[in-house]
Amino acid sequence: MAEYRFTDQCFENATENGTLKRLWASELYTQEAGAGFLPEREDCAGEDFYTGTAGWIPGGKGREEERVTRRDCPEGVEISSESYPLRFGVHTEHVGRYKVTVEICGGKDGLSGLTLSAGRRNIVDRDISIPANTAYSKTFYYAVYPYRPVVRKDEPVTDFMIGISIMGKGARLSRVCVESCDGTGEQVPALFIGGDSTVRDYEGRYPYNPLTNGGSWGHNLLQYLDGMAVCNQAHSGLTTNCFRQDGHWELVKANIRPGDVFLFGFGHNDQKRRNLKPYDQFASNVRCYVMETRRLGAVPVLVTPMSRIPVRDEKGWYDLLEAHADSIRRVGQEMNVPVIDLHSLTFDVFCSMGPKMCQNYFNDTTHVNDYGGALLADMMVKEIQRLRIEPLCSHMNHTVFCGWEPDLSLRPQGQAESSKIEERPNLSMDLPELPYEDCRSLPKKDVEMLKQAMKYGLLDPCVRYLHPLEEMPRAQFVFLFLKAVKPMLRRPWQGEYCDLSRYEYDAEQIQAAWDENLIDPETTPDDRFRPDDPLTLGELISFTVRALRPKQQRSIGSLECIREARKLGWIKDTCQDMNRIVTRAEAIQMTVNLYCEKFT
Repeated sequence: MAEYRFTDQCFENATENGTLKRLWASELYTQEAGAGFLPEREDCAGEDFYTGTAGWIPGGKGREEERVTRRDCPEGVEISSESYPLRFGVHTEHVGRYKVTVEICGGKDGLSGLTLSAGRRNIVDRDISIPANTAYSKTFYYAVYPYRPVVRKDEPVTDFMIGISIMGKGARLSRVCVESCDGTGEQVPALFIGGDSTVRDYEGRYPYNPLTNGGSWGHNLLQYLDGMAVCNQAHSGLTTNCFRQDGHWELVKANIRPGDVFLFGFGHNDQKRRNLKPYDQFASNVRCYVMETRRLGAVPVLVTPMSRIPVRDEKGWYDLLEAHADSIRRVGQEMNVPVIDLHSLTFDVFCSMGPKMCQNYFNDTTHVNDYGGALLADMMVKEIQRLRIEPLCSHMNHTVFCGWEPDLSLRPQGQAESSKIEERPNLSMDLPELPYEDCRSLPKKDVEMLKQAMKYGLLDPCVRYLHPLEEMPRAQFVFLFLKAVKPMLRRPWQGEYCDLSRYEYDAEQIQAAWDENLIDPETTPDDRFRPDDPLTLGELISFTVRALRPKQQRSIGSLECIREARKLGWIKDTCQDMNRIVTRAEAIQMTVNLYCEKFT
């Protein structure tokens, strides 16, 4: 056990020994010291956004930088700004589950509106009020396990620092106690979470602004649980395929124990992959995770994907994730697995809100802010209680969500409405190296080309495998292609092709390409777009050359497109087979050429 106190008053009737230490505001965290405070103006120099930061990094939007100080006071250590977190770290020696107790003194005036979080900004308690001359104490459980960071590393990362953060006016810390549960006989279950960017832990940026800060239901659940730790292995960009392929599932299997829970929430990125159709490979993947979880003695719980901001046409409101949500419901019924139908819950709420109000809970059409994350978590908890999902239900505390209304005065000037911002990656594209393991052996010129594509925002930086030498399906190419074209017009699917439906993610993308006259009618016989067919060289050239011309001049044949591509130097061999299937790397190269021609 390690216990740290920050006021002399706490030492009354206590004997200092090897496990009890008095610390001051000036003492900074190092692994060697074992504990200490984290500075307020540091660069994020860790393995990723989380390691060694307690889930907080500089760079918040919409607020002026403040002069911030951390100081000793009679009741503990406090921070001068309510927009900056007071962060304290305790080093742990090994992976496992820990019991953590935090004490905050109210002082002579009392405190209100505080938020306590741990580790990767997992919310422990919110809206904390402390009467004058009293102390608030909170005990919770925390899991220290390896995870795959946002940017690829060869090996998983383990953050051995348990970070404690307090946010709010007058935030003041008086005591922290950390004790390992392993070897003590205390059986502490854990909730493991798998999912994508709508589920993952989100770093907080300070000065803090909940309207612009990323959020999810994943990092909000700990506050509702007593006697249970949370280990969130969700990650931006993941599908049911790459959660396994990229090594995230292996980390869950290595650390999950009998009696633990695996909460499974995918669909947003699966929908974008033609090979992960809802009732086919996607459903098979879900069944596989359920079976493996049960073999490990743990309890699987399925969560349908949250709705994006709904779209409305003449037929009414709809969301593109209904098929994947329905697939999860069917697997749940088939395999007798509890299903939290978050998709239906959020769709109904968002439709009743309307896009205007929805934007206060979202950062773009898909990703919610901190207000949205709190709203989703409340839905999750109420559904767990309604369905009496065990063992989660038995560990639910009596926390009551009273509503967290967005403070619209915090909105930065000139910020676009979130309902009009396309879904975007949660990560900077300007990375020092490619995150893809299967691109290391490519020729240097191809690596440089892919770095260029990443810089222009054409690739997904959140996955470990790009599959550069595999075929490129036509529909998936359009998704990549439009990132370079940046069409102004976007509208719901109008049914131009009989082999697509409006509920497919690709449909809106292909509609935009059709509206912009970017699709050669010769490639779509019998009103079929052929979304799963591999892209040919001739089709690739047709798409990219058409995009260089004004819309009214794009009705050109394949021969003219080929002549133009040769003129631009995009193809050199006059005898190339235009029916040859192109690789993903070739398609990316041509899209980079297009982007450079249009915008640089």
